[in-house]
Amino acid sequence: MAQIKKYHLLFEEAKVYLNDALSFYRKEVGISHPDYGLLLNNLADIEMDRGDPVAAAAFYRQAFPILEAALGTRHHLVGILLTNWAKAVYDLGNTKEAIKLVKRAIAIHADGAGDRSEATAVSLVFLSELYYGMGDNSNAIKVLSEAHDIYSEIFGENHNAIASIRMNMGEISRRMKNYRDARKHIRVASNMIASSIGKNNIKMAPVFGSEALVEFDVGRYKAAEGLYEKAIHLAQSNLNSGHPIIAGYTFGLANALYKQQSYDRALDRIRESTSIYKVRLSNAGNNGDSIQTSESIYSRAAFLKHIQILIHNIDDENAINESLISLQQESFEVGQLARGNRTEKSILGMSSRFSAANDDLGDIVKNRQSAIAKYNNYDNSLLAALSMKYQERDIKKEGLVRKNMVLLANKINELNSRMKSEYPKFYQLMNPEPVTVKKVQNILNNNEALVTVLLGKEESYLWVIKTDGMVFKKIPVTSDEIAREVSIIRASLENPEMGQGDRSKSVYPTDVASHIYETIFGQVKDELDDVNRIIFVPDGPLFSLPLEVLLAAKPEKKITEFSELRHLDWLVDKFAFSYVPSASSLIALRELAGSSTARCLFWV
Repeated sequence: MAQIKKYHLLFEEAKVYLNDALSFYRKEVGISHPDYGLLLNNLADIEMDRGDPVAAAAFYRQAFPILEAALGTRHHLVGILLTNWAKAVYDLGNTKEAIKLVKRAIAIHADGAGDRSEATAVSLVFLSELYYGMGDNSNAIKVLSEAHDIYSEIFGENHNAIASIRMNMGEISRRMKNYRDARKHIRVASNMIASSIGKNNIKMAPVFGSEALVEFDVGRYKAAEGLYEKAIHLAQSNLNSGHPIIAGYTFGLANALYKQQSYDRALDRIRESTSIYKVRLSNAGNNGDSIQTSESIYSRAAFLKHIQILIHNIDDENAINESLISLQQESFEVGQLARGNRTEKSILGMSSRFSAANDDLGDIVKNRQSAIAKYNNYDNSLLAALSMKYQERDIKKEGLVRKNMVLLANKINELNSRMKSEYPKFYQLMNPEPVTVKKVQNILNNNEALVTVLLGKEESYLWVIKTDGMVFKKIPVTSDEIAREVSIIRASLENPEMGQGDRSKSVYPTDVASHIYETIFGQVKDELDDVNRIIFVPDGPLFSLPLEVLLAAKPEKKITEFSELRHLDWLVDKFAFSYVPSASSLIALRELAGSSTARCLFWV
């Protein structure tokens, strides 16, 4: 019964049957029986399907010693369990541990079924994914080539798995800047997919997307544009309009248009992409795991590109003043989205405890989490079904899945509405809509400024908001550059005596402390002249840096004695600082405190 429920994606009901079976086996045959281990393994598989790698990893950990002892160290089921366990560990962010587990699985397969078995190939494909995620492209393509050869020996060159492997080999070759091999692998995959399941199948969309990436990398932006258009058309024909796959291809198209300096068209397209990611982030709300890590990375990249494109439209000398103000305000709201659930996770624990203390609110939160998880599972199931040959598809089941997705979407919207109307403060804290510049200005005092920084891989951005206006600037620094400088400051703070007694060294990295200040605040010094309190929204490495330790001016000479530090132009002497994880949390916390003058010191 549990397998039937799982087949129909009724995971909660499947768990009930499995837990009943576990209770029975625990009482009748004991926890060392192999069937008990298999039940634990099946329960772990369901938790993975539900999107809960924490619970899955725990069940795999319990099942492994039972199955290993009962079946032996060479049994293929033990190897399969290790590979699945590695996937759960990887989803939890521990790539190195996942590699250890999957290598153990490969060794078991080689010792048992043989190193040319299908189980070995499956584990090799996942190991390649792990290497790829770490940036180890050489090992990634090496083990993927091994998997390719095994599948070819077992099933022949036209097996579906070969097409997927070829696609992955094309992507790795592209990352290695081996564009000739990349094109070859993608072309082979394209021909295989088109001949086996048709040119209009959703599985052709990633083929066009991969081809577009290659053309983009070699500077053929017009060709990339056309390929992204094809990918988008296929995705829109098969998936709902708010699907993240569509957002990804539309982001790619916007980037291709941006490179062609078609900034108006690029802005239209990037708005389409980020509007999808905005909804996805909102639905993640109380369930941080409903958005995968990879999607979170892509959405942040899309929001940053949105801001980059906005800057070029703001710099357009033909733009009128009202349009400039509107674009600047849009940049502030998009900048908040770029931070997404990264900063809101810092207050997740506090809000979760608040909901737990209220039975009714707790029920709403749990039901919402469950509905989002089920929706994502149905979505994954539908995508897999659409990728099959038409004659192999279960059209009746696809219709049922689509119907259930509509019902779940309505349920999520209903629960959102309840939470918003019955618990508005909690909803605002956990599902922060980007706040407007005007709303921030309304809660600031005359002597305050909200300063928000967003760090990117190519360039970074700064917003300063006061009661009487706002400033938006591009700042010439990357997140990696800031991270290096912050690490220097922190090393000095954690070991203040490292330069003492050496006249050739400064007792404090004054050049770095002044450079960070100049980089972040250099363009807005005039705007901060009448401010004595800065409410700072940090990003990335700046979360671990108190701005009070920065210098507003670089000293004329090297500081070799601690006593000389008191005479420096410290930022703490100019401003009082408060820290919040986001602009929306500042508003929520002040409203919760019941006073617009409440101090919001919030270190994360």
